[in-house]
Amino acid sequence: MPNWKKLVVSGSDAHLSNLTVTRAVTASYFVGDGSNLTNVSIASVSTVVDTFSNALTKVVSHNFNSKNVIVAVYDNNDTQLIPSSVTLTDSNTVTITFGQSTTGKVVVAKGGHIVSGSAQNSDKLQGQAGAYYLDYRNHTNVPVGIISSSRQIASQISGSFTVVSASLAGRISNISTDFANITNKPTLVSGSSQINFNLVSNKPVGLLSSSRQIGSQISGSFTRVSASLASRISSISTDFADIRNKPTLLSSSRQIASEISGSFKLTSASLASTITNVKSTYLKNTTDTLTGNLTVTGKITAQEFHTTFVSSSILYKSGSTKFGDTLDDRHLVTGSLNITGSLIVSGPVKSTSLSGISDRFVQTDSTGTLSATRTIITAYLAPGNSALPKLTGSMNWDINGEYIGSAITGTYQGQRYYSGGYFYEAVADDTWIRLIRG
Repeated sequence: MPNWKKLVVSGSDAHLSNLTVTRAVTASYFVGDGSNLTNVSIASVSTVVDTFSNALTKVVSHNFNSKNVIVAVYDNNDTQLIPSSVTLTDSNTVTITFGQSTTGKVVVAKGGHIVSGSAQNSDKLQGQAGAYYLDYRNHTNVPVGIISSSRQIASQISGSFTVVSASLAGRISNISTDFANITNKPTLVSGSSQINFNLVSNKPVGLLSSSRQIGSQISGSFTRVSASLASRISSISTDFADIRNKPTLLSSSRQIASEISGSFKLTSASLASTITNVKSTYLKNTTDTLTGNLTVTGKITAQEFHTTFVSSSILYKSGSTKFGDTLDDRHLVTGSLNITGSLIVSGPVKSTSLSGISDRFVQTDSTGTLSATRTIITAYLAPGNSALPKLTGSMNWDINGEYIGSAITGTYQGQRYYSGGYFYEAVADDTWIRLIRG
């Protein structure tokens, strides 16, 4: 029954030898390894290209849903770069970092897929199996003259090193090892025998190579001292008294005791005058008084300094200082006075330039400047004052007597008010407290 046809209906299993379809075949999946599929064209997005300019970091989103990717980086001249790092951030993102600002492009290729094209004969190249190309004889366009070893050109060399050629052997045998046969040698000295001192020109006159040359010219020989030299040596005296033309020397004051005019038991007039002048001109190394000015170009080191100019001042060795000795002393300082430490005043403090007016608190601001700007007020709020409704509102106070209402602004510090069972007082311009009366 060759003309019978099989009818495939939904839900049935069909066994067909061949199936020819002129239109598209749609299925959830195909079973098989696909090894016999031919003329199959598969379109696939295989690469993503992204550019960057003056960047230290570049993030490329390829959306391949896989970390099996190949990343290549190129500069503006399409020269491949090696970046500092390439990180597969996730299955769809690649992060590239550079050591310096760089401009170029990134190419991300998906690995392990069939590139758009034909899958026919995928196990062969140009119809040939891989083993075909392992045979060097099957290669085409091989350059001429490739040498893999010297054996290929042994017959082309003039003479073989297996047997040295006659010309080469002759040249080697003619090489002489005799120094005398070397040509164009410089004049060399191999020993002192080559040098004859008698042939040296312009020698200075009277050169001595040893004392033997002048032994006959010396009057007397040191082998035996001559009589005249021996006599002169023996006549040299070691007695100081025998030395002539000596200057007058003093070995002690005893030598001139008799020559001094006057006795130190009674000072001479000239010496007494000199001592007086020294006493009036120079300070003694004891307690002394200097009349006039004293100029010192170096340091003065002392245990204490006592100065008197209207009032007294003392500088102690420990570093402490005392100015004045009575309550009527005045000490004037021109300029600023910076004090690190405590300032203790046993009397009133007065200022001619303290900011503020009378009836003010003396205080310092955030910079440490002393001022009197806050008014001292000990009065009660006048009726009708705008702060009264806020103070007397029961909802504006918590159970601890702290004000929680809207801010009361103005100059209120020190002012008070009482109403009903409460007493109100401003401890600062914007801070009030409430106390229960009674």
